[in-house]
Amino acid sequence: MPYGIMKLAGNTLLAQRTAMQVVGHNIANAHTDGYVRQVPVMEPIPGTSRGTISSGIGQGARIAAIRRLQHAFIAIQTNRQIALMGRESATEDLLSHVEAIFTEFTETGIVDNLGRMFSAFEQIGTDPTDLAARQEAVVRAELLADMIRGRQESLHSLRADADNRLFDQVSEANRLAYQIADFNKKIGEASNDAVINDLKGLREAAMSRLAELTGAYCIEQPNDQIDVLIGGRRMVQLAEVTELGLQPDPANPGMHKLYLGSIEDPAGLGGALAGLMEARDGQIIDYIDRMNTFAATLADEINALHSAGFDLNGVAGGDFFTYNPAGPANSLQVNPAIAADPQLIAAAKNAAAIGDGSNASDIAQLRNTKIFAGGLLNPTEYYADLIAQVGTDTKAAADIVLARESVVQSLRANYQALSGVSLDEEAVELLRYQQVYNAAARLLQTSQELMDALFAIS
Repeated sequence: MPYGIMKLAGNTLLAQRTAMQVVGHNIANAHTDGYVRQVPVMEPIPGTSRGTISSGIGQGARIAAIRRLQHAFIAIQTNRQIALMGRESATEDLLSHVEAIFTEFTETGIVDNLGRMFSAFEQIGTDPTDLAARQEAVVRAELLADMIRGRQESLHSLRADADNRLFDQVSEANRLAYQIADFNKKIGEASNDAVINDLKGLREAAMSRLAELTGAYCIEQPNDQIDVLIGGRRMVQLAEVTELGLQPDPANPGMHKLYLGSIEDPAGLGGALAGLMEARDGQIIDYIDRMNTFAATLADEINALHSAGFDLNGVAGGDFFTYNPAGPANSLQVNPAIAADPQLIAAAKNAAAIGDGSNASDIAQLRNTKIFAGGLLNPTEYYADLIAQVGTDTKAAADIVLARESVVQSLRANYQALSGVSLDEEAVELLRYQQVYNAAARLLQTSQELMDALFAIS
């Protein structure tokens, strides 16, 4: 009988010591991001069905399992929201850079130089022989064209930067996919709950980041493994990975399109990758198109009037601006001949009238002429509307990100409350296991005393 008590006490000591180790592991990871609290699950060790009544009494307790207190539903919802937030954050980041491109400073802004150019033409209309006014018109027109080219080149550079960022994010996404596949393999091979639980925690952290990058989600498989999918197509299947890749896009020169294995532009792609591609080929393209419209329309209207006039030598005027129709805003410039000799500005409507500046006055009147948006906006209003659109889009994107962050923070708080580590709770559990451990130790001491007594009798 003393031996039976000793064995019972030993089993109890071992179970409580393991339980305290679990508590200690929880405490150590109280501030580890994504860590899920673990709890020991104990079960009684039954006695034997043969022999005396005492042999039928149980032999204490043992750790049947170590369970993770994960709330899968909240975890899934959190990853979905993280994917949406990743998508919208990438869009907002790019649009904030666009907004910086369109920042207008009084002396260096497009609106300011546009107004000064028209004012110079107005001065030429008053005195066509004023060479200083002619030079001012050329200088302001050159500055205007330079600023338009600069804005457009910055937009194209931003698209190229967004495209380059895709490579880094695709590389990271593939690395995370291989990590998840490796965790799947290790979890499938593990037979210890404690090892499996920690591997799951690491896998979930990788899965959360992968969702943020790609919008991927997972499906549970037998043996605690998962498959990772993007829009219904598997990126990770147990320990196998189908990589994301980028290939040049013939329909989008200079840019790349995304592949999942051999699947082009996989449906259901989300996260930061989708946000980058949508902003690259959506809003930024729209701004580029509007800048081209601004440059081409402004140049065409001025050129139409200028070509109908005559310069100081009585020669018919040509185009005041030149540009490549394939990219008006990228190539806009003052006609080199006029830039070299402002006397070639066709200010007159009458070739024989040196003092005629009526054509220059007509060009100046374009300042207030509704030549954009089907006759609804003048040049200044059109460009101001473009700036306002950029600001509105950026503000809307920032507001969406803030709202999404609030949802994610709320879900994470709920998840932490249900699955995270509370140091107060762990302290209580530690005390409880310690008390049982001390009692079992006292039982072992009593068993030893009984054994000593029996040996003394014999």
